[in-house]
Amino acid sequence: MAFVLKIKENIKKLQDLPMPRKKIILWTIVALVGIIWIYFWFQNAKEKIQQIDTKGFTEQLNVPSFLDAPGIQENLSGEEEAVTPKDVK
Repeated sequence: MAFVLKIKENIKKLQDLPMPRKKIILWTIVALVGIIWIYFWFQNAKEKIQQIDTKGFTEQLNVPSFLDAPGIQENLSGEEEAVTPKDVK
């Protein structure tokens, strides 16, 4: 019961404080909770990023390689013929 009385006494002290002091206490608590929340959010994001399988991810995207484009291999092998837009279909 003594614990409950101490809580009631502390609440009464807070209620008796002037309004600017109450606002300082409120915003301090909000800032602390926000910092803690951001910390855990970054930790969770870091874990999720580390869990991403980059090799499997790029294969799932099925992104075409630059070297797969028509005419690139020929140009890289030393041929002088350039590929024009009408050649690519």
